[in-house]
Amino acid sequence: MPDLGRSELRGVAEVEQYARIAFQRFAWLRFDLITVTEDRNRAAVEYLRHSDIDGSSPGRVLELIEWRDDGLISAVRVFHF
Repeated sequence: MPDLGRSELRGVAEVEQYARIAFQRFAWLRFDLITVTEDRNRAAVEYLRHSDIDGSSPGRVLELIEWRDDGLISAVRVFHF
């Protein structure tokens, strides 16, 4: 969300706004899980994104998720290939 002037989202309200804007782009959307690798405080989730925007070439995505000791997410990094 470039209008925030920073590269991260802070708080539930910003995450909800981001998700609402992002999902409005798609008429339909499906994820096919490829792999999940995790340990106590982080996970790597790889999947294919199929949508009306992607057509016959699904997007390959890798998400790196980190948790704090209290179970809340501390960081998410998303890579599109």
